[in-house]
Amino acid sequence: MESFDELLKLLSKEWQDWVNSWPENLRFHALLVAVFAEREGLSIDRAFEATEKHPELQPIVLNMFYHLNDETRKQVEEILPQLPEELAELVRREPEEFLAVIALSLGEQSLSIPDEFQDRVERFTELRSRFKRTGDRSAIDSAIELAEEILHDPKIDSYPDFKLAVEGELAGMFSRRGEFWGDLDDIEKAISIYESILSGIQPSHPLWASMKNNLGNAYLDYYERTGDIGYLRRAIEELEEAVRLTPEGSPDMASIKNNLGNAYSRYYERTGDIGYLRRAIEAYASAVEVLEQLIGTGSLAEQRHLREQFRGSFYGPFRYHVEVSDFPAALEWLERTKGFELRSLASNLSMPSETVPEELREKWMKVNAELRRLRVTGENWEELKSLLEHR
Repeated sequence: MESFDELLKLLSKEWQDWVNSWPENLRFHALLVAVFAEREGLSIDRAFEATEKHPELQPIVLNMFYHLNDETRKQVEEILPQLPEELAELVRREPEEFLAVIALSLGEQSLSIPDEFQDRVERFTELRSRFKRTGDRSAIDSAIELAEEILHDPKIDSYPDFKLAVEGELAGMFSRRGEFWGDLDDIEKAISIYESILSGIQPSHPLWASMKNNLGNAYLDYYERTGDIGYLRRAIEELEEAVRLTPEGSPDMASIKNNLGNAYSRYYERTGDIGYLRRAIEAYASAVEVLEQLIGTGSLAEQRHLREQFRGSFYGPFRYHVEVSDFPAALEWLERTKGFELRSLASNLSMPSETVPEELREKWMKVNAELRRLRVTGENWEELKSLLEHR
């Protein structure tokens, strides 16, 4: 982590005094809360309200009060049975040990980069950013080579947390390159790295759920390129566990539920099992509940990014309601999500799966053709409603 003194200087005098008022072994906890609270414009007497917008602070606050005094420890003990066992065990750890474990979950700025790796990490970050901006193949190729070079440096074994972060970045780069250019070998490498990371950490580790999510997505990518249903089943298992271990209210829940909805929908398309269709709709709907809050508070650029990233959550339920001719449910879903770039809807529908009866396929194709004709926009919303209401 960044040094205590360096982070403390970022705060106003008032917040610095508040942080220093805590027992010495809990001051870094208080510092992390203060950084987010001041950023949100909260007053000191409302400091812990920062957890409402930043759920990642919740375990930190619980650990603070667990070790503050006997009375607050009893209060926390009453809460812990409501949490996953692994998270409860983490909260009970001694403050110094807790901070060492939680550091990686607070983002790249909380991770201390060893001096001997600083230049290479900066180059890697630049290459990764260039790829995200431009899609330049050479940028991601160079980023992967640089990450592998860092991991082959014998000195990295002295910094296990840093090594873990680099491994995660490398797996993500392999996964992204495989997604963009369809190289199955890249996806297999990503799977191998994620499996290796998970074999070396405990379920109480703050990265456990995110690594399960990443591994589930990699399994899903592998299935989509090979048709091996075993990988689809494994994807569902990993993503379900990621959901189970992610705290309710976490912004990450939208992404994980969206991914789980994708996996359920693929299983329905492959098997025709209507139960997985219902699970997909439920997962997408849960993702949208989180997204509605995120979109409501984000900038216009962030809103567009979220709509694009979670397109499946917005349009998946509509598609599947129509596919089984539940037009009232389809209309209800459109009514709920009509503010989310509906003009993209018609161009993002696909043909129903082969398992759908022919008569329903005909209805789907008819509605799909009408939607493409309408090119859904806010101006012809009433026309779309009329179309669905009279099916």
